[in-house]
Amino acid sequence: MNILLYLSIVGILIFDIISYRVFLKNAIPEFFRLNKLVVNGQKDQGEIIGFAEKDDSDGHTQYAPLIRYFVNNTRYEYQTDNFSFKKPVVGSSIGICYDSNNPKEVIANYNTYLLSKAMEIILIAIVLVSLNLGFLYKVFFD
Repeated sequence: MNILLYLSIVGILIFDIISYRVFLKNAIPEFFRLNKLVVNGQKDQGEIIGFAEKDDSDGHTQYAPLIRYFVNNTRYEYQTDNFSFKKPVVGSSIGICYDSNNPKEVIANYNTYLLSKAMEIILIAIVLVSLNLGFLYKVFFD
């Protein structure tokens, strides 16, 4: 094996380590934390009482609902950070899941949110594996 081959392998390893630290290091534990919350948490309905707005880089407005919910007659509010282009309807109900030991630990639209986090991890993994395989093919078979 020549020096260029070794450098190529070291380069792909460095690329993988950086990619993992940037894209997946926090996403994977966060997914498992949310999954544990959904599996063990209490499911209920909250009410959308408002929303936050922000403009994306293209100037389109995105919205994230502000949710009110009650646990043991105690009122809680949760401002989601899950922005979308669909404006939430104030007064409508939304599915939530919360930790019964810590009701401030909550997730809204828990099924779709958890699925989107899983798909995000899978998509990043597919891209990284594809890049690795393409690079290794080029190194060894070109």
